[in-house]
Amino acid sequence: MGVCFKIYAGVEDQDVEVAGGGFVDWSQLLTGNRKERLLISDFDADRLTETMPSSPILAQSAPYWTGDPSHRY
Repeated sequence: MGVCFKIYAGVEDQDVEVAGGGFVDWSQLLTGNRKERLLISDFDADRLTETMPSSPILAQSAPYWTGDPSHRY
């Protein structure tokens, strides 16, 4: 359909693509309506965190639920 976009985040000295999207035509094919328009997008948080520099604060583990009801934080 022609229109698309990408969003980049600057991490240190590089630009990392973290989001993108655009118009798709499968909604027209699915409905049989040529006037149908669908814009989709995505955000890739994993990609952003993989490229971020490590931080001692982020490396500490936070409390988490163990599934044991007697567990206290």
